[in-house]
Amino acid sequence: MWSYLRYSLELLFYFPLTYLAFLAGGWAPLLAVLAMTLTQVLADALLPEDHHDPQVRRPWILDGMLFAHLPAGLLVLGLLAWYVTPGDPGGVRGLLASWWPGLPLHDPDASWFDVISGGTLAGFILSGNTIVAHELVHRRGSPTRLVVGRLLLAVNGDSQFEVAHVFGHHMHVATERDPATARRGETLYRFVLRSTVGQYAESLALERKRLARGGHAFASPRNIVLAGALGTAGCGAAMFAVGAWPALAAYVFAIVYAKFMLETVNYIQHYGLVRVPGTRVEPRHSWDCMRAACTVAFYALTRHSHHHARPVHPFWQLHVTAALQGVSLRWGYLGAMLMAMVPPLWFRATSPLLLQWDRQCATADEKALVAAANRRSGLRALSIASAADPA
Repeated sequence: MWSYLRYSLELLFYFPLTYLAFLAGGWAPLLAVLAMTLTQVLADALLPEDHHDPQVRRPWILDGMLFAHLPAGLLVLGLLAWYVTPGDPGGVRGLLASWWPGLPLHDPDASWFDVISGGTLAGFILSGNTIVAHELVHRRGSPTRLVVGRLLLAVNGDSQFEVAHVFGHHMHVATERDPATARRGETLYRFVLRSTVGQYAESLALERKRLARGGHAFASPRNIVLAGALGTAGCGAAMFAVGAWPALAAYVFAIVYAKFMLETVNYIQHYGLVRVPGTRVEPRHSWDCMRAACTVAFYALTRHSHHHARPVHPFWQLHVTAALQGVSLRWGYLGAMLMAMVPPLWFRATSPLLLQWDRQCATADEKALVAAANRRSGLRALSIASAADPA
């Protein structure tokens, strides 16, 4: 049973906490984000490393948990619209007050504080839905999984991710052609902008080629990116219908925040790693993470090197691979993401890891790329290493 329950952290704890925070109002949404972040960071720091390979006999249970993220996320948006809309849309407050008289409930006034605090909480929790969508769109043999994954991405306003990630990132990871691979010395904030623009351009180019091969027009319902964008527009229209501009503004804030969180994950997963274009993608081209809490919260995305080796494998079949070669982050995902938001701290912490990778993992051909990347990085520790070993 533990093989299934261990992945229920978001569904059984994070989503209910989000709902309660919306109902309570005030500072509760921001405190909920703080509580979820600190809980996971501390759990990753205190719990032993996770090398567990679950034995799953009923995979439909875990798939059902993934599917449950769609209604759970839609409920988040419904509460977000209610949270920022004066009055009582849907009669939520009246219904709960009749069940629990005297229960303190949020009284929205459409303030900018409500829009930002509610959007932050919604974006934080919905960013996990992109992780779930990532899992589902990789398993392309199942129409049901594909549809649910695409709906999750549409709700999050990031439908291009399926195309750019599956058909772009997995082909070009750790090379200059991949916008989703962070360069050495590149700050998170510069990366988020470059990666977002680059992935959208890449996804549209890939869709144009795919549709042309099949004799279909670019502007057609078959276009995954455009169809998903229409779904996102539909979500925005529904939010506007419920709560006018405050609800729409909160939704836009939420999906932008969710996108920022996703790109922060992208940033830490391959930061600074290099590969000669055209060569085989190997475990050493991804940073693994063996921390327990983020492994379950991110549905084993932390075992990222095995995911790149076997992208169609479900998350419960992923193993630790690159970490056994020393290519491993020393912190949980959320801890690493917080560090990345402070570039000097991130560069200081990761430069020794990159230098270790250069010595122990880079091939002879990659060492030339490493030397050039170190010189371009502008980071003293890496530049000194390149000067000492220009080859």
